[in-house]
Amino acid sequence: MIEHDRNREIANLVELIGFAAMGVHAHDLSIAAANQAFQSRTGMASPQTSHLTVNDISDQALKLSVKDLIERVEQKPEEMANNELEFSGEDFQVMAQAVYGINKIAYFLIVLIPAGEE
Repeated sequence: MIEHDRNREIANLVELIGFAAMGVHAHDLSIAAANQAFQSRTGMASPQTSHLTVNDISDQALKLSVKDLIERVEQKPEEMANNELEFSGEDFQVMAQAVYGINKIAYFLIVLIPAGEE
């Protein structure tokens, strides 16, 4: 079976999420979509995000956190994983959830939730 293109689905989901969020393709860790809140919180511009992978994220702490979360949800895809991270003096929970396609993980949702709101 061929997996259909999930880009529009990912873009729609990150826009629906009420917090800063991005979607990352599982097959190559490319950033499929990031909402405006994520872009302004991380300083990543919209045209820039569509050509980046997780390894290209310039904020070293965010990159390492996202990579760690992805590794953890790959091990236990049915569970969310989270880390704590600070942006501009504010504490956030960085949350990750794997989303399955036909028979494997299709993409990951990464969400930044202000500490105290989870």
